[in-house]
Amino acid sequence: DFDAIRLWKDRQVPPSADPDDEPWSEAPVIDVAPKPGDSLLKNPDFDAPDGGAWALGINASVTEIDSQPALRLLSGPDTSRASQVVAPALPPGGRWMLSMEVKVDPDVVASAYLAATGGFLASRSFSNTEWETIEIPIESGEEWLRHGKLTLENWKNQPGAAWYRNLSFKAIGDEWVPTLASPPRARPKRS
Repeated sequence: DFDAIRLWKDRQVPPSADPDDEPWSEAPVIDVAPKPGDSLLKNPDFDAPDGGAWALGINASVTEIDSQPALRLLSGPDTSRASQVVAPALPPGGRWMLSMEVKVDPDVVASAYLAATGGFLASRSFSNTEWETIEIPIESGEEWLRHGKLTLENWKNQPGAAWYRNLSFKAIGDEWVPTLASPPRARPKRS
């Protein structure tokens, strides 16, 4: 419901942070609908030293290992995590593959998981001490997967670090974000 609508001629002053908030360092990120093959993750190679789109938790840092950027999660009295919201909603009947290179220090077990609305969870634990590529299949079933969140974690009280690099989570082209002109049309069920 709207009480009034106004139109202005010419360009308007761009939005700014609320009065009690810190000023924005750059324009806010606007999520756009991905094309087939686009990454559903931001900064999947960890090439932003501050983590970029990743929320770095306790003892989480982006560093270089084997001459390549990687996420390092160091275990301690608390679980170490990094997470990222997956902005596009994933349509019913879709199949994606989330993959990443991972390794841990000896005697460490770590994990990666994608959670979404409706209790959706796809996860994988690992304990390999050399770089290996792991895959997590994502299948949406009959419902839209909305508000997805990818979490990488190294559980508390373990004797070392977990490492992550070269993440891949590619769009199939049917994903939806509010920047599209109209909501997605109903899709027939796949058998």
